[in-house]
Amino acid sequence: MTRTARRATAVAFATALLLTAAACGSSSGDKAADKTTTTANADGGKTTTTAGDTGGDDGTTGDDGSTGSGTGTPKLVSEEAPADKTITFTSSDTMSPDTLDVKVGEVFGFKGSDGAGNHSVHFNGASDGFTVSGGLFESFTLDKPGTYEITDELSDAKAVVNVT
Repeated sequence: MTRTARRATAVAFATALLLTAAACGSSSGDKAADKTTTTANADGGKTTTTAGDTGGDDGTTGDDGSTGSGTGTPKLVSEEAPADKTITFTSSDTMSPDTLDVKVGEVFGFKGSDGAGNHSVHFNGASDGFTVSGGLFESFTLDKPGTYEITDELSDAKAVVNVT
């Protein structure tokens, strides 16, 4: 092969590689790129702070068919929620209480019972979730009023948070 032919082949190969790589990239609107999972570590550390798409924001259903009317974004906070503003995962795969009333910006949370294992908390059917492990707390605030349907993806337990 001549030197010119080798260069032409190399350029064609590099161009094909670049076009293929560009096709595999994601746009900023790609839901897969927006997925966030927050995990509570055994030492109490947390890895992320905000879930992305909460579903139901435009009056439609969330990714799992939920119909909560709340359009706010759940924000993970470091302070522990008061006991009367905490939903507990029970060892029988339910949430207690199953309804919680809070104000916009008020801290509320979830606690995994020691024997309850891990839970994946989703707000209004969002594909993004927050992990709550047995014996640990996760506390949140919501920035907009509405009704937020909470689902545990692992046990299908449900609760409602009413934000005023």
